[in-house]
Amino acid sequence: MGYIALPVAKFDWVTSDQLEQGYMIISKVEHPIARMAFPTTTKRWSLPTKLLVSLQEDRLLSKDA
Repeated sequence: MGYIALPVAKFDWVTSDQLEQGYMIISKVEHPIARMAFPTTTKRWSLPTKLLVSLQEDRLLSKDA
């Protein structure tokens, strides 16, 4: 799975942009420490993508976090 880490301020903008490009958001998850969205990017990039944002101190999360 590919990871795209985002600042909090860009999360809604990026998920809206994904919808405008014709991708569906399969699922959205909101935890106390992070927000995640899973768009349907499998056909384009041959792997699903997870959009991830940390809600703690507006820090970016890496795929190793």
